[in-house]
Amino acid sequence: MELFRVVGLVGVFLGVVALSVPWMELTGFLGLRTTVYGFATDGVLSFIFILMAMGILFTRPRKWKVILVILLSLIALAITMAAVMNVSQIVKEEALIIVNWGPGIGLMVFSCVMMDVAAILFARVKNFLHD
Repeated sequence: MELFRVVGLVGVFLGVVALSVPWMELTGFLGLRTTVYGFATDGVLSFIFILMAMGILFTRPRKWKVILVILLSLIALAITMAAVMNVSQIVKEEALIIVNWGPGIGLMVFSCVMMDVAAILFARVKNFLHD
């Protein structure tokens, strides 16, 4: 199996792990706690874009597909970062909420970066230069 496909599979695996671990823990007034997981947030949308990028990596290499994989992984990254910014905005408005960030956010970001690396390796495949 080519290196770009292995890197892409690792990125998808990290995305699955990111969905199943806590993204944040919210502690409110009187010590009430809520744990938020990736599958209950925008992490699902990010993961769908990562899966689409992975599907393209398993097709025949073409120049335009490299750009599409990079675009899809950047959209997934933007969705994840928007979720973080929205929570940060809410926490600033509500002084009584404390947020402890979990490993899920970092894993999803790393998964998106891994897909970008896979796209760069995808671009280095020699048999698509005639496209």
